[in-house]
Amino acid sequence: MGLIRIQKTTQKVADAIAAVLDVDVSIVDEKLYRVAATGRNKNKIGERLPENCAFEMVEKNKEPMYIENPGSIKACSNCSVKGKCDVMSTIGYPIIDSDKLIGVIGIIAFDMRQKERIHKNYKSLLIFLGTLGSLISESLSNLKLTCCASKTY
Repeated sequence: MGLIRIQKTTQKVADAIAAVLDVDVSIVDEKLYRVAATGRNKNKIGERLPENCAFEMVEKNKEPMYIENPGSIKACSNCSVKGKCDVMSTIGYPIIDSDKLIGVIGIIAFDMRQKERIHKNYKSLLIFLGTLGSLISESLSNLKLTCCASKTY
């Protein structure tokens, strides 16, 4: 049971992050398919992220990743959109449920104003994303419990 089952909830979380921080947001499942997005990526819900993108490293390592200058770091060296990427900076944060990665929340800057906001608030954004990731994980867990409980009656 993946994040697509709580797509409305993930979209509300993405919308809330975007409204408060004035940045673009994508939330992807464990297979890196967008289940929620705002801004430039809103029309890409349901699509898979580019091969070998930075969020793939977040997915593999289950660790947050901040990329201040995409394209100029090793994490971007094998990305399928290297050289065509218009992301100016990004933070990818893993969504974990019982030690299993279920998705990634990404905050994305497409202009200097957004990039500066992410850079300036990096540490507090990690806490914020961790909290929201936990809420998403709990929402999915509650759905699982509800489904299991209804099957026992």
